[in-house]
This record gives sequence, C-alpha cells and structure tokens, in this order.
Amino acid sequence: MLAGYDPATGEFAEGVVKPNWEKIPTALFQYLSEIDEFTYIKPELQAVIDRKRQELSEDADDLDDFEILGEHVTNLGAAPLVFCLTTHGMACGPVSSSVYVGLDLAAGNGRGEA
Repeated sequence: MLAGYDPATGEFAEGVVKPNWEKIPTALFQYLSEIDEFTYIKPELQAVIDRKRQELSEDADDLDDFEILGEHVTNLGAAPLVFCLTTHGMACGPVSSSVYVGLDLAAGNGRGEA
C-alpha cells in the first residue's frame, strides 16, 4: 500500500503528496489488489491490454485487466521489472494489503516500449 493512501476512499492523507506517475519515465503501472484496480497505467500499456482483450473475445469475459496483463501480455518493455509489496497487520483480525508496481528500467534511456 502507498504510505498515506486509503484504498477504501481513494484519497491520500493530509500532507501526503500523490505521485505524479506520468513524470516517472520508467513507470508502467501501479495496481492495488484490495480494490482490483490500476491506480496508474501507462496509456500505451492499457491499449495493449485492450487489444489483447479483443483478441481473446469471450475467453476474456471473466478476466480483469490485471489478469490479462499477467497471463496474456508477453512484452512489458525492454527491461521489465514487476514487484509486489505486501503489508500485514491486525485490525479486527489479520489484514493484509498488496500493491504491484511495474517498471521498464530501460525507459529512462529512451529504449523502453510498452
């Protein structure tokens, strides 16, 4: 989970600056598993997912965009890195939260592609 981000409301805590993903050349996506949504996805990568969804046709009906990305998109860039950060804790019981971040480490030098 992003520090200071509340996935239930989609808001950042007071004093926490929301990342400007568009200005980070290596950023491909950020996905929050709690809400099953991309909080950022590079438009070119979303277009690849959309094309793949059309190709899969009815087979894609039960898949969300993150599943299509993970299972059917083969090229994330010249030097892709996808990692997951998971936090665990206790509230009214055990809780956990995961955020997935996709980067193209070559994008900063102009060789990256979605």
